[in-house]
Amino acid sequence: MNDTSMRAEVARRSKVMIDRPQEPAEVALYWIKYVIRHQGAYHLRCPAVTMTWYELYNVDVWATVVVLLVIISYVSVRLIISLCSWLFSKSKAKTD
Repeated sequence: MNDTSMRAEVARRSKVMIDRPQEPAEVALYWIKYVIRHQGAYHLRCPAVTMTWYELYNVDVWATVVVLLVIISYVSVRLIISLCSWLFSKSKAKTD
């Protein structure tokens, strides 16, 4: 509380916050009138209000990504297993 640098910083920030083209009450009044003029201003509402939960969280996109990753993983594992079995069967055939 007695630190002069803190007081100077508080005064600077206060000056920045107070310097506005309009008073907060005028801004609030403008937006209230705007909503009344445009019958609720539905065009300003967030689209998430009307979306279902699976649209909102992109469940279809995530499900597609997961399925593709599972398929790619499965094919990769099968390919590695068959490649290893082919390599080891060739090395045993050479030794026999």
